[in-house]
Amino acid sequence: MFSLISQASRQHFVHQTYSAYVRNQVGQPRVIPRVFIRDQRLSQLVRPDAKSLVELETKVKEKKILPMKIRVAKTMPSTSTILPPSKIIYISQEELQKMDASRFFEGRRLQFPVGARGKDRYVCGQVKVQTRQPGDGPFTHVKKGAYDVRGLKYLYVINQDGVHIKRELSYASSNRGIVCHPKIAPLGFLGGEVWFLPNTEVKAVHINLNSGRFPAQSDEDLIATAKVWLSLGYDKVYVTPRDQRYGNVTPLLFMKQAESEVHSSAFV
Repeated sequence: MFSLISQASRQHFVHQTYSAYVRNQVGQPRVIPRVFIRDQRLSQLVRPDAKSLVELETKVKEKKILPMKIRVAKTMPSTSTILPPSKIIYISQEELQKMDASRFFEGRRLQFPVGARGKDRYVCGQVKVQTRQPGDGPFTHVKKGAYDVRGLKYLYVINQDGVHIKRELSYASSNRGIVCHPKIAPLGFLGGEVWFLPNTEVKAVHINLNSGRFPAQSDEDLIATAKVWLSLGYDKVYVTPRDQRYGNVTPLLFMKQAESEVHSSAFV
């Protein structure tokens, strides 16, 4: 029970106070006194501690994102402008011969995903991914689209087992409700985003190294990643520089040496 004065006591208090006030204020402007009664329930409010404030902040930041159906994704435009490549780099067939993916990242250690927690942690078999090793050939049953069409963006992680991919706006039991890099692989050299370009003449992809969970560390990582994708059987690998992501993008273009002999002046 709350400690409140009774209605009868309150009325008696007001009556006595008002009468005394009128006797003492003869000739003064009439002022009706007010009585304030504090509700004791206000003192029982629980103040949040540091832990609960952190949890609240996390919930605010982790906004849920709805998965997107392919038919809807195909109607989305790109929000970036892709400029002609600033440079074309040719990689010899000898470098791209079949080998373990880790050979391209020799001297680089595998890393755990940065800051993965809660539902974002990797669970074996929870997300169905495609995996390719050098020499296995390009990925199949992927949806093609221009760079920066989010609904057709795939996430990739490269580790000793090869390249693992999954479309980002697919459902996953994660903090945001969609696929994230830690759900694709437990460890990785690095990760990023990839679009399978809708070019019927050649097999081409456009990638970047923008993964906050499996971050790239140097431009050497950029070159190694391009080699891995070429080794999967792609003819052209466009790579967005590490200091860019979306907007006006000036990529680098990596191609196989054999193709350069026939298309030495090819630009796109």
